[in-house]
Amino acid sequence: NLQDAMQVVRNVVYNPKLLPGGGATEMAVAMGIRRASQNYEGVGQKPFASIADAMEVIPRTLASNCGVSVIRTVTALRAKHAAAY
Repeated sequence: NLQDAMQVVRNVVYNPKLLPGGGATEMAVAMGIRRASQNYEGVGQKPFASIADAMEVIPRTLASNCGVSVIRTVTALRAKHAAAY
């Protein structure tokens, strides 16, 4: 609808902050949580790993829904995020 499009343009002009789509934000959060888990040892890492795994469900689901190889796509996305940090 035209009204929605105009509101999006207005929001971007007044507050120029955008988040990438396609599960990139969720993957970045998951990578940050995984890095934070390295500060703990043993069983203390498990809650961090579980939350990071849960965050990666969104990119996996998006990849599955568009028909690409889920394993290759998520692995490539992980590699790109790891190289960025």
